[in-house]
Amino acid sequence: MSVIQTLRGKGSVVVTIMLILALVAFIFMDSFQNNIGAIFQQDRTMVAEVNGERIETQKFSQELQDYEEAMKNNQGKENLTDEELENIRNQFWEQQLNALLIAQESEKLGITVTEKERNAMFTSMDADPIVKQNFADPNTGIFDPNRVIQYEQQIIQGEDVKMKKQWGKFKEELLKQRKVNKYVNMIKIGIYAPKFMMDEMAKQQHIVSNIDYVKVPYEPVDATNIKISDAEIKEFMNARPSTYTIDEDVVNIEYVSFPLIPTSKDTAASLGFVSNLKEEFAAAADPYDYASSQSDELTDDRFYNVNTMKNSNAQTLLDAAVGEMVGPYFDNGMYKISKITDKQTLPDSVKASHILIQPSQTLTQAQAEAAADSILDRVKAGEDFATLARTRSADQGSAQKGGDLGYFARGMMVPEFEKFAFNGTTGEIGKVKTQFGYHIIKIEDQKAFQPNVKVATVAKLLEPSQETSGAVQQRATNFATAAKDQKTFNDAAKKQGMDKRIAQNIKSTQGIVQGMGNVRNLVRWAFESEVGNISPVLPFEDKLIIARVTSKNKKGEMVDISTVRGEIEAQLRRKKQVELIAAKVKGATGLEAIATTFATEVKQADSLKMMGMSNPELGYEPKVLAASVNKNNMNKVSDAIPGITAVYFIKVKNIQDNMKTAQRIPGIERMQIEGQYMNSIEQFLPVVLKKRANIVDNRNISLNY
Repeated sequence: MSVIQTLRGKGSVVVTIMLILALVAFIFMDSFQNNIGAIFQQDRTMVAEVNGERIETQKFSQELQDYEEAMKNNQGKENLTDEELENIRNQFWEQQLNALLIAQESEKLGITVTEKERNAMFTSMDADPIVKQNFADPNTGIFDPNRVIQYEQQIIQGEDVKMKKQWGKFKEELLKQRKVNKYVNMIKIGIYAPKFMMDEMAKQQHIVSNIDYVKVPYEPVDATNIKISDAEIKEFMNARPSTYTIDEDVVNIEYVSFPLIPTSKDTAASLGFVSNLKEEFAAAADPYDYASSQSDELTDDRFYNVNTMKNSNAQTLLDAAVGEMVGPYFDNGMYKISKITDKQTLPDSVKASHILIQPSQTLTQAQAEAAADSILDRVKAGEDFATLARTRSADQGSAQKGGDLGYFARGMMVPEFEKFAFNGTTGEIGKVKTQFGYHIIKIEDQKAFQPNVKVATVAKLLEPSQETSGAVQQRATNFATAAKDQKTFNDAAKKQGMDKRIAQNIKSTQGIVQGMGNVRNLVRWAFESEVGNISPVLPFEDKLIIARVTSKNKKGEMVDISTVRGEIEAQLRRKKQVELIAAKVKGATGLEAIATTFATEVKQADSLKMMGMSNPELGYEPKVLAASVNKNNMNKVSDAIPGITAVYFIKVKNIQDNMKTAQRIPGIERMQIEGQYMNSIEQFLPVVLKKRANIVDNRNISLNY
């Protein structure tokens, strides 16, 4: 019996321990599963969710890519800088978000575009302005709805899938904009200026005063000696929650930077490389092939003039003779040597028309060329070029204009097209093959002839050598090894003689930080890290960076004091300056005594009013203007008035109220007030809608921001 009891007793202990272990394991497993769940909840198929409506990654990414390409084409650039890309992506996001918010509001209100309206937008004399602009008769400039109908029929009957997609997108965007216009106009129509607002505006226009005043500059009170506490800053922020509450998560960091700068040894190596090639380059049978095999920069055989040549030595290259070698010289971060291969006087811009014949599934390459040859023969025989362009050209954008492409500069057309247009003569017509198909080109005009050169260039990038980069990497590694917390981070910076820098209010989708460049990897690390964490060595294009997270703020929290200390301290110091200036003249019997205290003089300003021309000497001081029509300041010295440039003390001599005799026109007054609000609607409407909306921004996950 005792054995059984003993076993039972030990068994109870064992069972109890096993239950505890199982419970602990369950808790940890639940925690682990939650973490796993959080990982898989990072939905990469969703860019954002706006009031419960998803923005899908695939569609958004494709449209963003199209938008970036359109911006590059508009700016005539092949590539965009990181900063330009950041601006374009943010601009596109704001446009998409605003459009969705307004679409949601329109849906709630039942705002639609009827079939009749849709047709009228494209094929009536009241068509959308953009449609009118693009489908005006090139000869008369008058919009012709039939041109839209013909254009759409050609697209429908044709086989150009890309053109069909573009036309569909064009119509879709115009319909969206029509809804936006209806929504905005509905709000504008609802704006009404009540009588009290009209009376207030009239008072500001028709109540006039004359004052004496003393102007005391802020400078006599040294602001640098005024101390501002954290408690004062916090109190200031708490009194203005809407200003200092953040609308999305942010992180603040401090960091040290290790620049990757070429040494004098690296410079000598880069310069020596191009110098040693000079004789061999000069003797090369094909200088462009030679340059392509040796250069760190692409070279081409296009003609360039002083305006199109992106080279700091452009004029030197233009002045050089054919066959002459120029350099070595330094340009755009590279040592270069150039050979002049040709010189001609060519136009700066050309006006041309074209007819494009494109091979397709139903038109072979040979058939397309034969069709182009046939059209060329018909044009040379005297048939009207514009008529043929309208009926035969695959380029529907220019076909509606009789093939007219307008004026274009070098670099705006593909090389084969450009070569014919710029090297030919006005009136010349010919056939050119490009990546797009066969073009029948007519040179309409050439202007601004000037010297042009062809240049073959070998360029060697001036960059840190492996030896230099290795030394910088070692310094950064030593720093990272030593820096374990805030104190050792500061000690390591001091030991290496490095200045710490700060980057504040960084958002999860931010890609550029001033002075740092593209910071995607840094931002990702910072948001995944805890406050106080120190980063590994992070590589940037021209530097290595080690950062420490100093603070984080969640959406809806007040900003970190450190990020706004400077601006708030300036305002609080200014307030204390006013108080100190006022204290110096407390009990003064008049403006003369105040003027004597500050070694200045009493001045006068007449015919002051809140709206209208300000006194030239007084300048724009709205608080002074408001005090000047305050009857409480009649015939007595006012309290200190904090102005923009100085502290003012005034005495109102008289106030003339012209309200009863003023020639007021209520209709015009109401129109002026309502107009001010109407003009600001489109600017502030997105701000209001965003504040009201529930927006889950997932760009940092779905787009790898």
